[in-house]
Amino acid sequence: MATTTSTENKALGHKHPNVLLVDDEPGIQFGFSRYLSKTGFVVREATTLTEAMEALSNGSFDAIILDINLPDGSGLDWIASLRRNHPDMTILVITGSGEGGLAIESILRGADEFLRKPVSMEDLTVSLQRSLHQEI
Repeated sequence: MATTTSTENKALGHKHPNVLLVDDEPGIQFGFSRYLSKTGFVVREATTLTEAMEALSNGSFDAIILDINLPDGSGLDWIASLRRNHPDMTILVITGSGEGGLAIESILRGADEFLRKPVSMEDLTVSLQRSLHQEI
């Protein structure tokens, strides 16, 4: 939604959305970061809720990709606070959990999108673009 925090490529006039990727799986972080960076996003990574909260206190993000099951807590429990404190930030929840009600619960708490792992890179990009209301 918000594009005011985007990094602008002045030569091309394009905005590059800043994304905070919060996931404790190294393979997910590597794959998502690499792909999103190549498709025009500026990605910062965090492996815990604590790291993510620190990143948010030190910078601005257009979107957050948030895993539910993290080493120091549940991303689900953080969604309402994220929405309250960052109303314009896109919240995209991803999880490998098979629990059926997580998608509904995530949306009810304020998430914009919900994707179940394994997530295709195309689905991730489309979800981010749709939530940010822009083309990259």
